[in-house]
Amino acid sequence: MLSGRVGTIASSGLNGRAIIAQVDRLVARPGTQFVLRRASTFDTIGALQQKLVIAEKSKLSGIVGVTLDGADSQTTTEIVNAVAAAYVEQNVNRKSAQAEHTLTFLEQQLPDLRKQLDEAENRYNEFRNKNGTVDLTEESRLLLQQIVDSKTKLVDLQQQRIEMAQRFTGSHPALVALDSQIAALETQQAQLSRRVGALPDTEQSALRLLRDVRVNTQLYTNLLNNAQQLRILKAGQTGSVRVVDYAVSEIEPVKPKRPTVISLSLLLGLIVGIATIFARNAFFGGVEDSEEIERVLGLPVYATIPHSDAQERAEAENRRAPKNTQHVLAASMPGDVAIEGIRSLSTSLQFGLLETTNNIIAITGPSPGVGKSFTSVNLAAVLAASGRQVLLIDGDMRRGDIHRQFGIKRNPGLSNVIAGFDLEKAITRELLPNLDILPKGSVAPNPAELLMSNQFEKLMDELSSRYDIVVIDAPPILAVTDAALIGRHAGATLLVARHGYHPMPELVEAAARLRNAGATLKGALVTDVPRGKRGRATYYGYETRAE
Repeated sequence: MLSGRVGTIASSGLNGRAIIAQVDRLVARPGTQFVLRRASTFDTIGALQQKLVIAEKSKLSGIVGVTLDGADSQTTTEIVNAVAAAYVEQNVNRKSAQAEHTLTFLEQQLPDLRKQLDEAENRYNEFRNKNGTVDLTEESRLLLQQIVDSKTKLVDLQQQRIEMAQRFTGSHPALVALDSQIAALETQQAQLSRRVGALPDTEQSALRLLRDVRVNTQLYTNLLNNAQQLRILKAGQTGSVRVVDYAVSEIEPVKPKRPTVISLSLLLGLIVGIATIFARNAFFGGVEDSEEIERVLGLPVYATIPHSDAQERAEAENRRAPKNTQHVLAASMPGDVAIEGIRSLSTSLQFGLLETTNNIIAITGPSPGVGKSFTSVNLAAVLAASGRQVLLIDGDMRRGDIHRQFGIKRNPGLSNVIAGFDLEKAITRELLPNLDILPKGSVAPNPAELLMSNQFEKLMDELSSRYDIVVIDAPPILAVTDAALIGRHAGATLLVARHGYHPMPELVEAAARLRNAGATLKGALVTDVPRGKRGRATYYGYETRAE
């Protein structure tokens, strides 16, 4: 499309349009390709005007600062210095514009005047060659001098008028004054011409020819002098603007300043994080104060179970451990802070079960992930460790996973027994001392129908008579109706609430559903409580320390 050499102008054509380019400098390895894009002059100037910051350094200081930010330090410096140089040059040119205009006019007049002078000299020389030397009288010499002076002034004024007529209208006061002076000189010239007419013919001719030579000589000499003076004036013209300091390339980038950006990013991240926490608590925040639960639900909070780091590690190990491995925190780490909270629950239940219709405890929560299964498993283990005969039932026939925590199979189990399977074969005995397990069993198409059957009611009565305490891990009450059906056969139903997880309306709805189904809602539990959290829902921990 276009080829050329560095430093020279290359031109070509494409689709009827001319392409002209000049590359002043090229620094690259051989074979390097560059992409050349054409930018609109108007758009380029507009973009530069938007980026260029021009402001006075201080009020009435007369010092103007020019600032420009760009990706290339060298190019940006060159642009700023070019703008400053162009401004200084423009200021000088504006100062010398009048001299330039007058000089142009004089240079146009000089050739014509020189021609007129040459012609006048030729005519005078021809006259002398023909008539010889003519001696002028003293009166004629004086008259000649007057004519030359008057004519010179007249021509000078006429030239001034021609020049001013290019800038002003005919009614301008300066032009009117010039016209008046020109008219006076023309009248004077007419009077002098009449005096010349009174002289002898030969003297008249000599006087006129000599007049033309002297007038043109003087005019030509004046124009040359004026032109030379204007050239000197133009060359020595200085502007009223000068550059105090030229722009220099910065070694380090002006922006972005990494320390500032990092600091602001950290500060912004902190602000956004805090704002997010406050917004989440304002719009989606859960209940953290057990006193608020007691006041709104009208239920006693039997215990607050703190967050357990050991349980988190155990759950991570469970995913990698074999399926037949037992993972019960109360058995593996009986001194853990969460197990201490469950022991507090066990103590509270000794008094809470005194007025119940049976010894069955159903544990449920508003939604999954609140810690009800963890509470059920470890409560059963703690009760069994106290010497009571305890049965733990996985009542969540949909998603129950108690069998995984004990490393046993899920069937046969509860669903199979309700359907007619032998109870003795379904119960897994003595997984821990005094603790038997009835897993969830086979997946049932509709667990709610099984829980509403007479077989389930008879099963609960039989198990209640066999064991000191029966603990049932029920499904979430707001997810399915199974928990409400189980709660009808339990002497006590406990509602588990996770710290900071549930909005109060969710807990109110959960309690209302249990009560409407006829469940005996005895109290609530708060799980996953952070250590050192202020309020009644607090656990500081007081573990056993070896000597």
